Amino acid sequence: YIGIDANPNANVASGIWTVREAETYLRANKWPATPTVPSAPSGTPGDGQVLLTWTAPTVGSTPTDYEVQYSSDGGSTWTTFSDGVSTATSATVTGLTNGTGYIFRVRAINIVGEGPYGSASGTVTPTSLNASLLLHFDGSNGSTTFTDSSPNAIAVTAGGAAEISTSQSKFGGASGYFDGSSGTLIETAASSALEFGSDDFSIEFWVYDTDLSAEHYWLRADTGIAQEGILIGIGGGLLASSSGSSWDIIDAGDIFLTNGITEDAWHHIAVTRSGNTWRAFLDGAKIYEGTGSGAVHQPSQQIRIGSGGPDFHQTTGYIDELRIVKGVAVYTSNFTPPTAPF
Repeated sequence: YIGIDANPNANVASGIWTVREAETYLRANKWPATPTVPSAPSGTPGDGQVLLTWTAPTVGSTPTDYEVQYSSDGGSTWTTFSDGVSTATSATVTGLTNGTGYIFRVRAINIVGEGPYGSASGTVTPTSLNASLLLHFDGSNGSTTFTDSSPNAIAVTAGGAAEISTSQSKFGGASGYFDGSSGTLIETAASSALEFGSDDFSIEFWVYDTDLSAEHYWLRADTGIAQEGILIGIGGGLLASSSGSSWDIIDAGDIFLTNGITEDAWHHIAVTRSGNTWRAFLDGAKIYEGTGSGAVHQPSQQIRIGSGGPDFHQTTGYIDELRIVKGVAVYTSNFTPPTAPF
């Protein structure tokens, strides 16, 4: 193999090389060559747009640009998204139609030429989202004021030692703190906007759990007096009832613990229902998919956060940026967790 300095700006030795030496040089990204494929992108839906992220190719000269394409017909036809020149491994694709499913693919470009397109993403559906409940958990340290920033402006009441803390936060410099003591939770007022019934929905939030050894629940859709509503947390994972006496819609087991959630770190939790399909996600990865029919039994039309009931199964840790969307399953496949507050 004859080494040739094809790039005057590169520090390339010329002469006779072995194949192994040439391959080593190429993989070190020093030899001028078109790039190989980036990874399949992951997408987070928004209003008329999708945020994409991907991993750079590992072989070839450093990319000088990425080209993104999208398709609404399963890849039969592709449209190139015009976003200028950028070496970032992310892009927000705008101008999309809400309610339409899209797949995306990316290729890298460098000084030598254009690389091939990588594998397509899963289907991502942009949608206009009006949150039923939106808690940023912003405020001063020690405050017991929790504000719903959704259009519904639902009243939220703090119980026990629940408070705003600036010790930990995912976004905004503060989060909701729950010390695990009896009665520590926050609770919304009753609202039909929080009654799920048989509707599609999405529940998502960030959690920084400091004790995974005991059964506790980060969120409950109802009062917790009986086996009713929806439970999300440790010790039961995901539970849903249509009867008020048994978990007859979904009993998913302890899915978050068995799929690698860790203490003292921020994790994104999402649960969605689309028709009769229920899904749970940990840090954007789908960890559960099951089928369950029936209307959620939720007579109180309330949401409890930081507890499984009035004074049991209390959370120890922090919760931030909680959003509930009624009527839309925002996530149906793997996605990139939000990188900013809603």
